[in-house]
Amino acid sequence: MRKITPLILLLLLGACTSVFAQLGEADTKQYNKSVKLYNKGKHDKAIGILDKVQAGNLQNDELWDVRVQMEYGRYINQLQKDISTAQKKFSGSRDQNNYINNGKSATYEIEMLAACSRATLYCEKQERASMLLRIFLVDKGEGKPDKEAKEEFDKGEEKFTAKDFNGAIRCYKKAIEIDSTYYKATLYLGDAYFNNEDYDKALLWYKKACDMRPNLLEPRKYLTDAYMKQKNWKEAYDACIEGIAVYPDVGMFIKLEEICDKQGKTFNRHWVSRVNYPNSNATVQEPVETAPWSYYRQAKTEIKFYCNQDGIITEETEKTKSKFMEVYSWEFMLDKGQGSELSFARKMNEAGYLDCYVFISMYHISFHEQFAKWSKDNKDRVKTYIDTYLVK
Repeated sequence: MRKITPLILLLLLGACTSVFAQLGEADTKQYNKSVKLYNKGKHDKAIGILDKVQAGNLQNDELWDVRVQMEYGRYINQLQKDISTAQKKFSGSRDQNNYINNGKSATYEIEMLAACSRATLYCEKQERASMLLRIFLVDKGEGKPDKEAKEEFDKGEEKFTAKDFNGAIRCYKKAIEIDSTYYKATLYLGDAYFNNEDYDKALLWYKKACDMRPNLLEPRKYLTDAYMKQKNWKEAYDACIEGIAVYPDVGMFIKLEEICDKQGKTFNRHWVSRVNYPNSNATVQEPVETAPWSYYRQAKTEIKFYCNQDGIITEETEKTKSKFMEVYSWEFMLDKGQGSELSFARKMNEAGYLDCYVFISMYHISFHEQFAKWSKDNKDRVKTYIDTYLVK
């Protein structure tokens, strides 16, 4: 439930049927070649070929999922090699971490995250890519736990891996007795109860983990899962929305869709694909030639001098009441553009919920700092937005 493991052959081959259904004959052959090379350990060549296939299939959901799997697998494989080499060369020295941080795996990590970013830009249900972006770029470390507590936690991990959940529970509890602030032990204790199918106790510890880390999605994701296992759809619905308000993870939208279905309702995120990266003050960006997104890019020129590096508007301006570059860019585009894909956004603008649409339905990692600042004061509005406009 909670561990990311290195990729295996079946994960890649399992995607072939649905991918092939959308590819032409030439692309199918190249895709097949890419998978074979990857499974032979020739990761760079495999990804290079897949990248060429994707050039003409940017909105192929399954193809992007395979790309993310390949990128993540290459990174993990190289990281294990870099760690092994560092341990042999610089055992016990600070140079060990320096070697790993500057090794080839560091480059592969950057490339993996870039692929995840593109995947979530082009395709709606990129659950794996969204999760990796959150884990690597958003979730913060828990700090350094008590040494003795960490030893008990590690014993719990060994027992959890061996599916000795009762043993894991005992170890996690000991870790918490030693260090009551140990967030991960608290969360994983709930997870051990979850795997023992004791959902009431799992909920108890998940709620404690939520209180310990109010700005992390992970405990709310687990909380939602536990309510779903109990078929407590009302509580699952509320927990899921609270999680989305913390971080609009694709996996949470998928859960919300299932929860709504169980209640005889429908959920529509009203997401639209975009082939150009969101406006950013941190980078020089290419112009966009095609309307309505050309207006979106033009909006950056209009507002950038009023914003800080993160796109948060820090100087007073009569151009907008919003405090965020991303919201202003949509306001500007809606005022100038007539694209049919913008009809729901236009409706939200008229209803006063354009910010919710931009930061929830159209969330992208590129403007996370804007979302994080906005979400602190808008969690109640997120629920109203979803209840009123996304769920029917």
